Amino acid sequence: MNGSFRIPLIWPLGLSIVLMLFCIKPIPVPGRVSLKAPVQGAVLNNPAISFIWDAALDGERFVLQVATDVKFQYVSAEDTTTQTSLILILKTDNKYYWRVRAQNNNGVWGEWSEPDSFILQRFSIINSLKTQGYPHDIAIQGNLAYIADGQAGLAVYAILMPQAPSFLSRIMDSLNVAWGVAVRDTLVFVAYGYKELLIVNAARPESLKIIGVLEYPQPGYGYDLAQKDSWVYIAAGAQLIAVNVTDPRYPNLRFQYYYPRDCRGLVISGSYLFLACEQLGIASWRIDTFPPVQIGAFDTPGNARGVAFQDGVLFVADGRNGLVIIDADEPEDMKELAEIGLAGYASSLAVEDSLVYVACGSGGVSVVNCAVPSAPCLLSRIKSPYAYAIGLIPDSRYFFILDRDLGIITVKKEF
Repeated sequence: MNGSFRIPLIWPLGLSIVLMLFCIKPIPVPGRVSLKAPVQGAVLNNPAISFIWDAALDGERFVLQVATDVKFQYVSAEDTTTQTSLILILKTDNKYYWRVRAQNNNGVWGEWSEPDSFILQRFSIINSLKTQGYPHDIAIQGNLAYIADGQAGLAVYAILMPQAPSFLSRIMDSLNVAWGVAVRDTLVFVAYGYKELLIVNAARPESLKIIGVLEYPQPGYGYDLAQKDSWVYIAAGAQLIAVNVTDPRYPNLRFQYYYPRDCRGLVISGSYLFLACEQLGIASWRIDTFPPVQIGAFDTPGNARGVAFQDGVLFVADGRNGLVIIDADEPEDMKELAEIGLAGYASSLAVEDSLVYVACGSGGVSVVNCAVPSAPCLLSRIKSPYAYAIGLIPDSRYFFILDRDLGIITVKKEF
């Protein structure tokens, strides 16, 4: 030993921490995104929506979220992109909220932007006209609308300007209720309660004349009807009725079939008739023979109230069960394709191209996209106090909702 010794070097703890802080370089966080379009509160009618935002500092990748609530608990759409814009297609009309955040090359996410909101609205209520009664059904021919106006009978309105229908005339029986209506040329057929069938000459729409009446085929009660050739078929409560109207002055009751439940709606397609029988579901009939023959049945989960037919597919307004879609290409062997729950009580419907309009009472009108019948999608819900029926105007951007409280509501298609 040379007598030397080493003194250990001791770093103070505080100095070590300071050195560590200076040695570790923090990873940068992307800046916050600023939203540009759609602007706050915008009302849009095209479901293909273009979202645009400003680039964030150090942002290389972005994620976009669209939700129906401001807390983003119910996300309707989400996508990522390296651009500062993105187009998303939203299926259902609603009020939506959207936000974006950025991510950098190190995989670090920035904060979400402040959310903005917009409204997707493809149908706009233009006007409403109070009717004298409760409007249950509508038939449109040319520039005239014939309305089964409940206790107020049959009413005729001019609809050359659908935005502002104008009343022309009325014919009524204070002891009965008008439920269903169909029109052929100058003849109007009304399902009129205990007068199961009322036939009206409307050659002069401003001056209606009753020319034929069928009543008291007990226990009948006229709810809905359809006309084909020289026959009128009536969904009449506890029975299906077939009436020959070759001479409309003397309607001839030719056929009655009794059911234990209410027959509420029917539709004819070619040589087949489909009857909505509430708890019993749907009955299919052949009507190209006499007497008509029931050839099939399908028990829907709810109460079958209204029916419409298009291209081999039967659409059923099924009460609280919503809309039921049935493959009826072979009416003797009907098969369910799909169901979709709707707000309210589905009671009647109308079909136009791939869209099915369902009147749902207090639930207003639901518009369902049935382009793929096995996969229906709610397109929109049009709010009204109590919707009874829908009147589609051929080749028009307008249609009518018949509402218990508001009467005739005019709706415009914004697409």
